[in-house]
Amino acid sequence: MKRQIILLCCLVLLPLQGFGTFMDGNTLLTLCEATINLRTPDDAVKTYQCSGYISGVVDIHDTFVSQGVMAAKWCRPDTITIGQLARVVTKYLREHPESLHLAAADQVEIAIVLAFPCK
Repeated sequence: MKRQIILLCCLVLLPLQGFGTFMDGNTLLTLCEATINLRTPDDAVKTYQCSGYISGVVDIHDTFVSQGVMAAKWCRPDTITIGQLARVVTKYLREHPESLHLAAADQVEIAIVLAFPCK
């Protein structure tokens, strides 16, 4: 009985270790750099993960801005592609290795703000 209680506690507490930053800059950089190589099917998956993550950050920003929840932090061109944004973010991550341990969403935001500031 004691073993079962310990096992149950471990199973209940196991998901708690996943809280915090979902992805850091190191992980995002690894995913986005696969876009450059594209040698294996795994690289293609990483490319979609990179693009999807960046799209998510951009979509959340745009949604909050359009709903009046916050002011625009960046003013990207309407014609920019997700591939171009991924290159902007990848360049930023490579040039700032000291911040790769920080949350990837923050790094995406900083990269886009620096590349496309509002006037």
